[in-house]
Amino acid sequence: MKTPRILLSENKNQIQDEIRVSLLRRLIFEMLQAQGMDLYLDMDTVLSDEFIERYQTNKARVLKDEPLGYVLGYEWFYGLKLKVNEHVLIPRSETEELAGHVSADVFDYFDQDVVIADIATGSGALACALKSDHAAATVIASDISPAALKVAQANAKAHDLDIQFYQGDMGDPLIEAGLRFDVIVCNPPYIRKDEIIESSVKDFEPHLALYGGDDGLHLYRKLLNQIPNLIKKRAMVAFEIGFDQKQALLDEINKRFERVRVEVVQDINQKDRMFFMYFNLEL
Repeated sequence: MKTPRILLSENKNQIQDEIRVSLLRRLIFEMLQAQGMDLYLDMDTVLSDEFIERYQTNKARVLKDEPLGYVLGYEWFYGLKLKVNEHVLIPRSETEELAGHVSADVFDYFDQDVVIADIATGSGALACALKSDHAAATVIASDISPAALKVAQANAKAHDLDIQFYQGDMGDPLIEAGLRFDVIVCNPPYIRKDEIIESSVKDFEPHLALYGGDDGLHLYRKLLNQIPNLIKKRAMVAFEIGFDQKQALLDEINKRFERVRVEVVQDINQKDRMFFMYFNLEL
């Protein structure tokens, strides 16, 4: 076996769909990049037996539906290479869109010394993305899982990002510390208890970070109840939501807040996936 192209074409009959083909292509691309090689420019390079053995091992994991991020040990997010493992969700493209929208609003509404909270931070993806865009901001992240926080701390350190971390359930540790924020961003577990999800997610990713109670809104309710004790007078709160949770979450907000401007933003697939609450903010 001499070239990446041969690696990709081997045993094609075992690959049943285009998604797996795409994942294997990305697998070899990432593995070659780590060796300083290019999938298309180095087609005549003879690969070492060690490299081939590692590829075959990783390939087998991918074909068993293990998420590619766990196989590689990292995922790219907002231009950042972030460590991921079985203790954290793998950052998704929808969350990357959320980071971009939040960052744009931070530029529009707040000064450079803005104070940002990322609640239920997981791998630290949102906290790292926002700190990378807003170097002068104070960014604080929390998570209930000590194991997840270790991953988030490693990611912040790897990119030399000064982020403070607190361990606890949703906003509890931040309230206990007497902190208040200009911006709160949160991507909580929001899958319904009985919802059918892909086996690659259900069988490999941490359930603590996936499921949000019977209707998926348990942790949204908890944070909505905490918001008055977390925000400054002028503030923005942004959530990622399930594509079918817009109205249910609007109902929860209307029960609790009379004076708040709410916007729902669709993702690139025209699904309602981002939820913004603006308190005393006008452009």
